[in-house]
Amino acid sequence: MESSESAAVAPETVRSPKASGLGRIGLCLSGGGYRAAAFHLGALDLLQRAGLLSNVRVLSTISGGTFTGCAWALSLARGETFQMFYQRLHGFLEGTDCISSALDELSRRPATTPSGRRSLITAAAQVYARPEFMGDARFGTLLSANTQLEQFSFNATEFHTGVGFRFQKSRTGLAPIGNGNFSLTEGAAAQLRLADIVAASSCFPAGFEPIALPDDFVWPDGARPPAPLGNLPPGLALMDGGVFDNQGIDALLLADARARHAGEPLDLLFVSDVDQKSELAFFQFEREAAKGWLALPEILWFVRLTVLGALVSAVLLARDLRGANFSDVGVWFRLVLPMLVMLVVASAPVILYLWIRKKIRGRFSAKAEKLWHYLRRQKVSQAVELVELRGKSLVAMASKIFMKRIRSLQLAQLFADPRFRDRTVTSFIYELLQVAEAGPHLDYPDWLLPTNAQVACARMAHQVDTALWFDSPGDLLSLVASGQSTTCFNLLEFVERRLEQTPDDAVLVGLRARLRSLWERLKADPYRFASESRSAVRVGA
Repeated sequence: MESSESAAVAPETVRSPKASGLGRIGLCLSGGGYRAAAFHLGALDLLQRAGLLSNVRVLSTISGGTFTGCAWALSLARGETFQMFYQRLHGFLEGTDCISSALDELSRRPATTPSGRRSLITAAAQVYARPEFMGDARFGTLLSANTQLEQFSFNATEFHTGVGFRFQKSRTGLAPIGNGNFSLTEGAAAQLRLADIVAASSCFPAGFEPIALPDDFVWPDGARPPAPLGNLPPGLALMDGGVFDNQGIDALLLADARARHAGEPLDLLFVSDVDQKSELAFFQFEREAAKGWLALPEILWFVRLTVLGALVSAVLLARDLRGANFSDVGVWFRLVLPMLVMLVVASAPVILYLWIRKKIRGRFSAKAEKLWHYLRRQKVSQAVELVELRGKSLVAMASKIFMKRIRSLQLAQLFADPRFRDRTVTSFIYELLQVAEAGPHLDYPDWLLPTNAQVACARMAHQVDTALWFDSPGDLLSLVASGQSTTCFNLLEFVERRLEQTPDDAVLVGLRARLRSLWERLKADPYRFASESRSAVRVGA
């Protein structure tokens, strides 16, 4: 996959983390759908080219980051090369529209879970379980593997107590598979399908319904969940880990505390993040109050007239049935069947109205009656707008405002603590754009500033929506390339600061030389490495 020129340092030659200059690395891969998975793939590829990926000892992933992190962890457990991992994930992202494939699964296949539930998230898990991605690999493969990863955490959120739920491993033995409230036994966890773990971690609200542990998970040979399972409540609802922490920082800090307790603290915390930084408001009124002639009372009168017309038709048809020859098949099709249809048309709205009225009165008392009298005076377009405004504001609050607030709190925790301040690197998808906008106001040497081509690549990557498919064939290429350039830029900036304090550190000087060589080639062509790797993927296919 790599050319001999790009492979400046073969990671297999790096035996000790200290030999690379940065020591033991803890890596966070944020959520963000395919955008995150592809950007993080570029980040891992750059770390590999720089000889730093073998230094990663702790891994924490969320949602789209779990696509990349879990696939890499599985590849390590199988003893595969980085090229094999890259080809598998790149091929899956390039060739799989997850939602369309999941809908096909729903229409073609019966339920395979113990719950028997047919939902979009369980269908998505079936897509992840295809041989070209996770296959039928089980969590036990990762739990029993002796790889460079001493700790890892694939993060979801459980909706019973509203905290993170971690599918994790720690060689210290201090990390439950779950959380402090609910956890799985290691024996049961070993039988979990990795495809279901990826689904739980990336099960974002609005797009999917929750996935229930254990009954929505596929167990070996179609069996029921094993016993003992742990102390899970019935049907523990799991959703996207980004609801609780969209960067995975919380799990990384817990892992670092365990590593310090074991006498092997992390030397560097690296956070790769694809949060979109938009200057536009998350929510705004786009037009004045909707107008129109059709109001709810008119619709109700239309329904009443329809019911009355259907009832009259049924009576007339019943009258024509008097003396009819029921042995004549034509009588059933001309009279009996139409009469039954008219009775259903006449009775269905009445039954539905009585059911809704009973539900409203039983749950919302007199306030619902007042709300109904208000709504029935509105135009239909106004009522639609009221629902639309509530929906948009709810989505903006859940997917943007809350997540940005959580994100800022996690980052503040990271940089406010003196233990982490000087050993943390953050790599944001919009970072090269900010550098270009700030221009001469930043205290960077000219050689470190990104080129116009790199900035244009970063802009294309930043504009890709959070989804489980790519709208354009170029989206994947720009995201991988942007992940490479952004990671290289941030590592170089960090190493430069380190060298200001220890200019005679020969190991850091060597690392800077490797990174700068990669940076110069990315400046000449930001798509160079991504294009090379894509060509290798297609040749391998």
